[in-house]
Amino acid sequence: MSARLELFREQSWFFEGMMAEIEARGNLIGLSIQGIPIQVSSSHAKILSWIEEYFSDFKTSSLFGTKIHFDWQENHPYLQGEGSDEFHEFDDRHIEFGLHRDFFAKKLKTGDWKVLLGKEWEDGIHNFHRFLFSELLLDVDSLLIHASGGFYMDSGFVFLGPSGAGKSTTISNLVESEPKVTSLGDDVLIIEKNNSWDQVFVNSAPFGSGETKEPPVSEQIPLKGIYRLKQSDTNRSFSIEPARQCVELIGSAMGRAHRQTRNRQLHLASSILENLWRKNVNLKELELTCSADFWPVVMEDIL
Repeated sequence: MSARLELFREQSWFFEGMMAEIEARGNLIGLSIQGIPIQVSSSHAKILSWIEEYFSDFKTSSLFGTKIHFDWQENHPYLQGEGSDEFHEFDDRHIEFGLHRDFFAKKLKTGDWKVLLGKEWEDGIHNFHRFLFSELLLDVDSLLIHASGGFYMDSGFVFLGPSGAGKSTTISNLVESEPKVTSLGDDVLIIEKNNSWDQVFVNSAPFGSGETKEPPVSEQIPLKGIYRLKQSDTNRSFSIEPARQCVELIGSAMGRAHRQTRNRQLHLASSILENLWRKNVNLKELELTCSADFWPVVMEDIL
């Protein structure tokens, strides 16, 4: 167990009750994301107000599902947005802990969470939801991915790649130059395998962004193109071998490093690609310049 995590466990905040505090305040906000219900609360008015506004498209009048209570200590020495390591440990009471650079979370046997935010509390809320939903989404055949994307008419497309590949810049340039293109997000998206419709969809994910602070539109669009970005002096796309397609998609999946989680993600990613292949949609490599001149290449694929 990390030294930082040990220090958190020594603080009184760690041992405070959770459920009585959440229920007594009576300020729960119901949200539904990809059909997964959660209930969010906080004793800080500015956090509640921000949640109400940012998640306005995902609010529901029903109050059920996992409860999440956000607490806040602006000057907490271990939550200053520094470092990138994340730890998840279990003790003999089966309570789970998550430690990130801008949040600390604890989970009780009830499945509910109490989250301590630091200086960058907005980023902390987004990062906690990414941490939480990366597993919850697997239960509804959905994969949370580090990607940007958008849609044109009824055709969705996704851009993959490591940090610095240009995912955020690419979708930003495209939306600016092509008024009929709508962004679904510039940093994180949801790919859903819908068995009822025998279709793969790309969905917006209200879990933060790269360049914009605005929440994404709430949309579910059939996925018609998926690309691994590569900066170049030309604009062209080409297919890559099936094994590498799977590697690229699973490499973009967000979530914990637990073996069981990775196995589930691998199975789902393979199933998603198989569905796309049956519809002649392949994960391709897209070579592109710094402008939006690549758009005709993508249009030819998705229309």
